[in-house]
Amino acid sequence: MKRAHTNADQALRNTVYESSQVFDAVLDGILIIDYEGVCLDANSAVAAMLRCRAEALIGKNISPFFVEDEASTASWPFIFEHKKQRGRARMIVRDGAPLVVDFSVAPDYLPGRLVLILCDVTELETARAEADALRKATLALSQNLPMDAALDTLLQYISELIPFDRAAVFFLEDGPNLMIARETPCLHPMKRIGLIVKVSDNLFLQKILIEKQSLLVSDVASDAQWAAMPPLDHLRSWLGIPLVAANEVLGVLSLGSNTRDGFTSEHVRLAESLAIPAAVAIQNARTHERAEIYASELERRLE
Repeated sequence: MKRAHTNADQALRNTVYESSQVFDAVLDGILIIDYEGVCLDANSAVAAMLRCRAEALIGKNISPFFVEDEASTASWPFIFEHKKQRGRARMIVRDGAPLVVDFSVAPDYLPGRLVLILCDVTELETARAEADALRKATLALSQNLPMDAALDTLLQYISELIPFDRAAVFFLEDGPNLMIARETPCLHPMKRIGLIVKVSDNLFLQKILIEKQSLLVSDVASDAQWAAMPPLDHLRSWLGIPLVAANEVLGVLSLGSNTRDGFTSEHVRLAESLAIPAAVAIQNARTHERAEIYASELERRLE
């Protein structure tokens, strides 16, 4: 009898241990909370998502982690609805970084308790937002815009995809030289727009024009070859993207940051994706302007 009791007790301990191991090994985040939103238990996955220790979550209300915006399909406190549900929610983790999760709620698995399962979809949501922004930008740039509108549209959409402190669009002129066609923020509109930049004074611009490849400089201060010429002065990191249409370089898109390592390889990819329709829009606008000049000159001669 005693042996049977001991065996049953050991079996129970093994079951509890196994359940605990499974709970902590699950890749999705799991929170056991009461109907006030207070965390009763948390696995390692949710602690990693929220960037804090699991022990620090227990006994704390989790509502401050949830925020409401357009990405959310349910608003906190959705747990008070006392029903099984799924949705998407926006969260802010301990260090202030954004987090997007798909959640599942299972109420009353024990009296007064519910299970909240979180799946991190931040990268998926970011990729979807980027794809949507690129689609809108491509559509906007394909509308046969005049030159000013094409340049403004390019800078508007690039600012939505890539954080920068300064941006400029250069057009390739004879020489070869580059002319500043647009700059944002436009600090010196009367002095900068139309300013000719000598390509020979900047090895990085030369390389972009010759190789037709993007160039990322993580720290211009540590590169002896960097030339701090307007509008490339007072920058810490820089990203240059060639604007190429029909295998012809039309110019360069310049993005500058005031901080070191301000741009990543992902930013390069996004800028290159937007540079393709932008170059076509610039080429179309240039062709349209030339056609208008020709038509105007022809009309003048006929008169």
